[in-house]
Amino acid sequence: MNFLNLTLLAPLALLGGLAIAIPLYLHLRHKPRAIPLQFGALQFLLKAQKKRKRRFKLEQFFLLLMRCLFVLALALIFAQPFKEMILGADDNIGNKPLVMILDNSASMLANNGADSFWDQAKAQVRAILDKRGNTPTLLLISSQPERLVSMRSADEILAALPGLKVDLRRSSLDRAYQEALNIIQQEGWGSARIHILSDGVISAWDQVPSEPASGVEVVTSTFLDADKFSNFGIERVDQIESAESLDLEVRLINGGGVGTTFNVDIKPEKDSPIQHRVNLESHETVSHRFALPAHSAGPVLVSLQEDNFPIDNQVTFIPGSLQAPRIVIVDGDTNPVAQRSESFFVANALQLQFGKEVLVITPAGLNADLLSKTDVLLMLNVEVPPTEWLADYLQKGKGLFISTGNRFSSEAWNAFLQPFDLQFWEWVNQPELVELKQADHPLLQGVGVSDWEMYLSEFQVFSHQLISLGRSQYKAVFTYSDSAPALVCGDTGPGRIAIWPSAMDLEGSNVPIAVGFIPLMRQIVNYLSFRETKNSVESLLVDDVIAQGLEDKLVLKHVNPDFRNLDVQGILPGVYSTADSQFERMIHVFLDPRESDFKPISSQTAGNEAEAFEKLGFKNQLRIDLGPGLLWLVFAIVCMETLAAGFISLRWGQR
Repeated sequence: MNFLNLTLLAPLALLGGLAIAIPLYLHLRHKPRAIPLQFGALQFLLKAQKKRKRRFKLEQFFLLLMRCLFVLALALIFAQPFKEMILGADDNIGNKPLVMILDNSASMLANNGADSFWDQAKAQVRAILDKRGNTPTLLLISSQPERLVSMRSADEILAALPGLKVDLRRSSLDRAYQEALNIIQQEGWGSARIHILSDGVISAWDQVPSEPASGVEVVTSTFLDADKFSNFGIERVDQIESAESLDLEVRLINGGGVGTTFNVDIKPEKDSPIQHRVNLESHETVSHRFALPAHSAGPVLVSLQEDNFPIDNQVTFIPGSLQAPRIVIVDGDTNPVAQRSESFFVANALQLQFGKEVLVITPAGLNADLLSKTDVLLMLNVEVPPTEWLADYLQKGKGLFISTGNRFSSEAWNAFLQPFDLQFWEWVNQPELVELKQADHPLLQGVGVSDWEMYLSEFQVFSHQLISLGRSQYKAVFTYSDSAPALVCGDTGPGRIAIWPSAMDLEGSNVPIAVGFIPLMRQIVNYLSFRETKNSVESLLVDDVIAQGLEDKLVLKHVNPDFRNLDVQGILPGVYSTADSQFERMIHVFLDPRESDFKPISSQTAGNEAEAFEKLGFKNQLRIDLGPGLLWLVFAIVCMETLAAGFISLRWGQR
């Protein structure tokens, strides 16, 4: 039961307060009666009697008050009252060693309509430090827990506090929390407190934190008011390759707790704006594709309405000069639309990537005119190559992909490949694992080494042809476990060739149903279309830029509008170009999308937020037991009542 900001564990005990009627009855029952007296000079006695009555009433009222308070206090003690105090700058933190953990992730730039969570958190830290005195006190920040760990006094931390900034890299509280536990253990503090100041969202943690040791109290101050918070954010914008239009794919999120409808505004610099209405449920994400005129040039502003997290409401995107390559697949199968043909899997993979129909033909449908309009030609299990056409095709700076199979004629293809010092040999039927050989090859650009290793671990090739590279400049990007080439790539002068010495269907391998098949085909086509020599466009997260070692190689071209006046740490979301490349590579940098989702921790468990933190081993309220204080009050009442009664009895006894 909650009453007057107090919580009672046994509210029925308040019925004992009805015993207040006992002292009331006794005082009324034993009220002195007036005794008539016969005196001659009454005018002097009347004045004295009035004075005596006033004193008597005051004394009796005081005794009655003390006795009533005694009864009520006893009833309240049996009701077991306590008060829950929200932790903040004014809580009584006592003399325990204190380790504060300050969340400085990007989501702390949100607000509830006034100051940002970051400003509120720093103000609370400052207020706590003002009361700490010489008691051991530490402050850890989530992105760099070790930064202030040498500071053990409130004065040192206060001096360093103004220099702390929000870090735009992805950071969670896990590392700082574990560091706090380690410090408490190393210092031998049997009793200590960890105070976490955060926005209180799920993304603040990568995993459920461990329970602290006995004697270590973990409390939290959270600043998110989920009922009043709204955020419609832009997670990222990507350019989709297309020959007919400039296609932008915008990924949106409703990071607030209420589903609603909002507008997405697309404003090209030199074309008419586009407005699209989107309906999103709470914490839902969706991708929308917008087609702008192919001739559109210059920056495109993608914006949403203002909300409580303004830094993900606007993105300036500068498109590249990308156009989807014109792809033709030549399938040696007489029925290339069959689901077990090489072209079925390859065509579907490329259509998923480039968003348009890929032309699939048989060798009989190939002609010089078609080749002149083709950027990338894929010859899948074709028996005999059209040597003259292909030689002219490669001289024009085009890309050629070759895969083998049961119809493939090694003798015919060796005649074509002889000028390039490449030669096919015998078939090998035993299964071989595929491994990464040339990690820095241009074909692998844009995909991490760990991702390629994961993809290749899924590949199983049951039959492949040995191919000799001779003295050529061609490289085996992938090899089998016996070092035999699995994917061969190289330049033919103006053009490029990539060779997969196995089949691209389920008869010869499981590659079409492996996880990495679509990324593999995408990278092969990008390589054969000389993508890295064009004005390429790439979208990366702040952490991806750091992981790829690009932090010192980027030249800022445009900062997203919401970040222009922010004093933050890290790479600002915006548009960059690489300074170390002969070709311009445009990189659009975005925040980690988890920073835009303000799903409170309380949503993980039933009940209110305090209960959720308690289930995680934390709490954001202190429960203050009022029983001991009431016992002292009862003792004081009894003492005052006894002294008053004794004094009154003594005084009346002397009369």
